[in-house]
Amino acid sequence: MKKGFVLPLTLLVVATMSILTTTIVLSLSSVTLKNRHAIEASLERVRSMNALQFGLSVVASKARGLEGFEVSYDSTSPTWVADFVDELTNRSDGAYWQSTLAQVGTGTCFYISQQESLRDLYNNLRDYLGPGAEVVALPFQDYDTLSLVVAKAGNRYSFAVVSTYFLNRYAYFTEREDNPYYGEIWFTTGDVIDGPFRSNDQIRVHGEPVFKGSVEVYDDPSKDGTGVVYHPNGATPVFYDPYSPRLLSEEDRQRFNMEVLRDQYENELETMVAAPNAAVESSQPVGLDINLPSDLMLVVEFKSAPGEGQDHWLKVYTLDKSYYPNKMNKASPLFHLKPNPDGTWHLVVTGDDARSLLGLDKNSEHDFLFNGVIKSNQDIAIDNRGNVGKPTYVDGQYTIYSENDIFIHTHIIYEDYRDALETMAASEGIHGANQMDELQLTKEYNELLKDVSSDDFLNIVAKDSVVIMEKKENLKIFGSVYAFDGSFEVYRFYRGSPTGQLTVYGSLMQNYRGPVGTFDPDTGEVETGYVKNYVYDWRILGGLGATVKGTPSARGRLLVLTVLGVN
Repeated sequence: MKKGFVLPLTLLVVATMSILTTTIVLSLSSVTLKNRHAIEASLERVRSMNALQFGLSVVASKARGLEGFEVSYDSTSPTWVADFVDELTNRSDGAYWQSTLAQVGTGTCFYISQQESLRDLYNNLRDYLGPGAEVVALPFQDYDTLSLVVAKAGNRYSFAVVSTYFLNRYAYFTEREDNPYYGEIWFTTGDVIDGPFRSNDQIRVHGEPVFKGSVEVYDDPSKDGTGVVYHPNGATPVFYDPYSPRLLSEEDRQRFNMEVLRDQYENELETMVAAPNAAVESSQPVGLDINLPSDLMLVVEFKSAPGEGQDHWLKVYTLDKSYYPNKMNKASPLFHLKPNPDGTWHLVVTGDDARSLLGLDKNSEHDFLFNGVIKSNQDIAIDNRGNVGKPTYVDGQYTIYSENDIFIHTHIIYEDYRDALETMAASEGIHGANQMDELQLTKEYNELLKDVSSDDFLNIVAKDSVVIMEKKENLKIFGSVYAFDGSFEVYRFYRGSPTGQLTVYGSLMQNYRGPVGTFDPDTGEVETGYVKNYVYDWRILGGLGATVKGTPSARGRLLVLTVLGVN
């Protein structure tokens, strides 16, 4: 090696190491900076979600059931709300959110984080929420039962579309599984519950019933079993949800106390209805409160079969109870309703006793703001009197409430689903006037129904029981059914031959379980009545449940329909 070569080599190595060290330091600094930004961004996301949770708890405390949220949207919205709207509508799914925000008033808000009554609580949560976190609630312009809650922390937003806690959030809900008159009732082979299921009691299973949604049951420490009682002849229920059945605590049960919910509902519904002679003079949308003498009942008919009933969308009759149920042809028309193009409804009074029953003259006609609610202090039967024996078709949104019982005599089908059902029947080679009687809904057909676009909706609400009076073959009921004090049951379920499939497309809520048929415990074969096909109408959780006037809802709670972080 030449003299003097080591020094340049050493200098070269040192220089190279210096450059490499500088590069590493710079790289590490860059990574550290990026990590810090990432950590800060993550903290902002967490803090905006924390602020959102705080806002949701406040809005939940303001929930007043049918009356919506008891809040005042009287503060000017902060400037960042406009930035939130821009961020949301510029996403890849911005067109969807733009249509949603078109229903929201963004100019004024309930400024949760600046409420004087909440200031101490809010300040105590500063470490949890972070500095500068804010949260507001924005109103849906046409629906008191919906709200948009938005939170901001730094440059991050979180939001939720929330509604009052409507009770039809389950495909099946029962307070007590054993019937006080008929004793134990079982789920058995052929029964399908397609949607969220809840019982505040132990359920009994035989054979292979299918539960396609989440299942919640109560583990009663005073009874044998752990929420599910298996028939001694064998039971292998099918639970699609791998975490079901879930066990409810006593606290969970008390949140759905049927007696409390019933009393709240009755009191709140009174604010939404008026006597017919007062309703036609109201400047606000209102329902019809029809008080009858004890010897009368109502018969309600929606649209009839094609070519019939086009003069009305809702027709109401009276019937002397002494004629019920064998002489339904004695029902006397009282009035009928049809919507006008301007959003009002046209009421035509036809009953001979209209003056005494409605406070309106026979043959009089009235245009008024109808909210879709019909309430009566007497029994109500739902039937198609204009085309006897055929389905009645619900076009629009209604709540039918009886302070006693509601009786069902025919298929009740949403108008917008008529074509889909008739197409299914035709594909099975079923034609003619009795298509709905002959059509059984397979799991494929159940799925196809979920794809139908519609805003038709019906609440069938009885203070006591909802009773199927005529065992039509393969009966179909589209709607949310509630029996606050009683049950949903089939009249004389124990007589005759099997009548196929009972479909409830919507939801069912009952105090105690009602029987719809019988089966042979040895073979599992249905002997009388129906097998169950209860299919949840997922439009309910899409917000439709909260927008239909008269939908039963709980106080002090809310449902989160959508939750999302932005930016």
